[in-house]
Amino acid sequence: MAERYWPDRDPLGERLTIRRIEVSIVGVVGDVVSNDVIGPRGPAFYLPVAQEVDRVWQLDHMSYVVRTAANPRAMAPAMRAVLRDADPNLPPGSISSMDEVILASMGERLFQTRILGVFAVLALLLAATGVYGVTAYSVSERTREIGIRMALGARAGQVAGMTLRRVLTLVIPGLVLGSAGGLAASRLIAASLYEIEANDPATFVGVALLLGAVAIIAALVPARRATRINPVEVLGA
Repeated sequence: MAERYWPDRDPLGERLTIRRIEVSIVGVVGDVVSNDVIGPRGPAFYLPVAQEVDRVWQLDHMSYVVRTAANPRAMAPAMRAVLRDADPNLPPGSISSMDEVILASMGERLFQTRILGVFAVLALLLAATGVYGVTAYSVSERTREIGIRMALGARAGQVAGMTLRRVLTLVIPGLVLGSAGGLAASRLIAASLYEIEANDPATFVGVALLLGAVAIIAALVPARRATRINPVEVLGA
């Protein structure tokens, strides 16, 4: 609120009229999260309860925050007892832990995130299957070449390394292009992220390493199969 309405001067001492109440600003505190931990943080102010003239609004909006090292649910009976002692006619209202409040505000986004996670896993499986299929086909098409190489003295490790190098020549450019596309599209999910940047370097590096590892693992089976080719059978075919 101070940054929006008094960006170039000290707001202390400024006078405001809020719901027919004239108040003076006596201090500025840090930004707070009200109802949505992900949504934008708008202007907020604290008003002394003794100055609130609208008691209905006051009771409807008032809440107590209790910090405890114990299980929050175990403190619920004690908190209700304190309210009864203060005013037996005061309705106790609902009691929720801070984790429950945060989950309630993020429920829709959590659902969307889980759905995206499912599709991401399916996409990863499809990518791994595609890499394996292309690699296996490439190896089968070069069976005669591999047999000739092994007949001329190529070792199994050299054949496997050659196969993996061909896979990496496709995987590495794909990872570079995919990372660039993900970086460009990261703005679309920025509103659904909480306390993490949309272009978080650790996330991009982790995803690239994961996909690279999947590609290498997917290539190991046909690469090992290539090393077991009998050169005599291949050359005699």
